[in-house]
Amino acid sequence: MIWIIDFRGDLSESSQLNMNGSTAMRAVSIVHGIDVAAALTNLLIHTKKHGITLNRINRCLDLSIFTPTDDVGYTSKEITSALKELTPESPVIFSYAISSEAEDDEAIAING
Repeated sequence: MIWIIDFRGDLSESSQLNMNGSTAMRAVSIVHGIDVAAALTNLLIHTKKHGITLNRINRCLDLSIFTPTDDVGYTSKEITSALKELTPESPVIFSYAISSEAEDDEAIAING
């Protein structure tokens, strides 16, 4: 099965995703797992390997019953692109990721 999991996590200083001094991030990921427990385990292994400590799962859905939306990370195009990269060796692919610093800058620009 394939799952779509939206999460928040803390970034270590050594994380490759920490390019702007951010301490946290939000991501939407496409994850392979025979059930939700296996998918979450795959996500935990992947994030730990990349210096991310999960602190909140916002959404976890079976992709086969998910309807794509216009939300960033959830569009049909983003999901299709991530699915092309999903392999047994890479069971987790981010369809969207943003650091806390970039998210704050984006919010200021929108509300500014």
